[in-house]
Amino acid sequence: MWVLGSSHTAEDYPFNVKAIGIYKIYLGVENHRGELTYYKVYVKFRNQTEALSDESNEGSSVLDSIFEYGVFLRNEEIWEKIVTFSFEGISFDGNSCRVSNLVLEGHVLSAEKSTSWNGNNRGFYFQLLFELWIYNVTVSRFQYHNRFVSIWLNMTTSA
Repeated sequence: MWVLGSSHTAEDYPFNVKAIGIYKIYLGVENHRGELTYYKVYVKFRNQTEALSDESNEGSSVLDSIFEYGVFLRNEEIWEKIVTFSFEGISFDGNSCRVSNLVLEGHVLSAEKSTSWNGNNRGFYFQLLFELWIYNVTVSRFQYHNRFVSIWLNMTTSA
């Protein structure tokens, strides 16, 4: 599983973002399991203080998924998607920043996250998180595959 920047390389990731910008990344999954596999990629949005994983939840993030991609891949097959995103309802109040909506590929998704000013890193930090889950036919449900990729975003009034 991977995420690449806007130039389809491990560079040019969006970082300083604002409400009027539209941003692009590449999200990919490759199957090396030796068989046809049904994957789901859950998209989550977190602030800098929310936990990344929870061992009682199979090690995945306890955050609710706000979007998902589902794909069947044969062995050695690759799925890659250009993911565009933007934000709506960004507000700043003193030392806090609130994001109301994440717009992912034209879908307006409720994010409802706030974060405090990070004095050490000088920003309002959020993270766009992608978790990989695999359908387990033995137990007839999706299970976290212990893989995720993410990008950090600094919400700004100007980028």
